[in-house]
Amino acid sequence: MKILVLSHMYPQPGYEHYGIFVHEPLRELRKLGHEIKVVAPIPRTVPGLGLVKRDWRRIAGIPGRRELDGIPVAHPRYLFWPRRIDVAGSGRRMARAVLALPGLEGHDLLHAHGALPDGAAARRIAAALSLPYLVTSHGSDVLRMAGWSRRCHEEIRAALAGAEQVLVPSGAARRRAEERGLPCDRMTVLPNGYARELFATDAPPRSKGGPLRVLAVAHFMPSKRLDLLLRAVAAVRECGTRLELQIVGYGPEEGALRSLAEQLALPVRWTRSLPRPELAEAMRAAQIFALPAEGESFGIVYLEAMASGLAVLAVAGEGIADVITDGEDGLLLPAGDGAALTDALTRLAGDDQLRRRLGEAAIRRASGLDWARHAARLESIYEETLRGGRAREGTTC
Repeated sequence: MKILVLSHMYPQPGYEHYGIFVHEPLRELRKLGHEIKVVAPIPRTVPGLGLVKRDWRRIAGIPGRRELDGIPVAHPRYLFWPRRIDVAGSGRRMARAVLALPGLEGHDLLHAHGALPDGAAARRIAAALSLPYLVTSHGSDVLRMAGWSRRCHEEIRAALAGAEQVLVPSGAARRRAEERGLPCDRMTVLPNGYARELFATDAPPRSKGGPLRVLAVAHFMPSKRLDLLLRAVAAVRECGTRLELQIVGYGPEEGALRSLAEQLALPVRWTRSLPRPELAEAMRAAQIFALPAEGESFGIVYLEAMASGLAVLAVAGEGIADVITDGEDGLLLPAGDGAALTDALTRLAGDDQLRRRLGEAAIRRASGLDWARHAARLESIYEETLRGGRAREGTTC
């Protein structure tokens, strides 16, 4: 197959982890013999903004065309206003920029990642090129953008309604789409994967006689509930349990979180985003992975932690609950319940056998959920799409 992929989320120079969940399945599809072309539109930089904002300076330096792991990538520029100004019109502007590119003809299908702006753009691009298109909703489009304005909701609805297939990573993501009145009749659950070569292990990591390490990996925003984790770890330590906490990431809440850790007199090992091999090393150096995040459509980092053999704490009802069975291969806690999080950390810290049992079961559960399995399922969905069918497995809502 010749597959055209549209995603504004895609690894960029200096921002290599961005959209890695889009790139990894494409690498596997390429191994299966498919021809892939990626169009990853980026915002047009405002003249002079690069002088005051480092990220805009980085974006301005991205070439129009490059290659990543043998996959050609085009970076057309389109106008994207900041501060949610005319987000609803961003799909139209993206489509115009993409259709100006040469060499779009001859593909079998178009796969867009995100309903807005990418899916809204794909609806227009597919019509112009007479291609079937699919949309993967990764969560933020439905969870947040659909509520920004009536026009945003309509653009998302139209993008999903026009697609041959809509893919979502979890039952929670599908449920939220239904709650927001979005079309679900062509919706298929396709869980995300993980890089087996980096994270998979044969046995849970052992403690080395010192404090147990609790690891969290997240973008620092309120929905990740890192404040809850800080308070819970501090409470466990106050009772004499030897725990240390490492938090990997950055984001707008960093200042507030560091201040809270100081107020709690809690030593934290703060680490900015790590390259994937170094993140895998951080996983192997920990014994517990805890992230009480809410509003998660999936959370690949949970799966990476499971593959690494860690005892994983997550929130019940979120996307990863499709993967974790509470008490068998991880622990699922009520949302926002600091006491439950504190109790769970205390249990895990004091019970080596429990940690090992959960870690061993997590390794087994994750073994069938790597990117190669994801790509094989995606390949079958593409084939069904080209035959004019639907590749659903009881996942319609």
